[in-house]
Amino acid sequence: MSTSARGKRKPHRPAAAAASRRSAPHSAPAPPAPPLTAEESVRQAADAIIRALPQIVNAVITQASKGSYMHARFLCEFAGLSAAALSNDGGDGQPSLACLLLERLELEPPAPTAPVAGEA
Repeated sequence: MSTSARGKRKPHRPAAAAASRRSAPHSAPAPPAPPLTAEESVRQAADAIIRALPQIVNAVITQASKGSYMHARFLCEFAGLSAAALSNDGGDGQPSLACLLLERLELEPPAPTAPVAGEA
């Protein structure tokens, strides 16, 4: 071991190891990938979103459960639950989900309100 200026000993490094670190061959950078077409870029993005969708939906549900209107609204729209779907008639002659839930809970639907003057 050699001695430094302050008298402390430095660990001895073999000369061969130090030389090999200095002269280690550098690997050449990988050639750039060919550019993707717009269609391929969109397809890869859609695939990534679809793979992450369960985690995304669970995170949005968590926020909606905490009272976030925007998250709840997104979930309803995402699931196809619109105001029309929540009306008394779902549009296909079947009762809406809201009416089924009210019926199951043995609650009365709210009485229709009179239109405000100027509304059709």
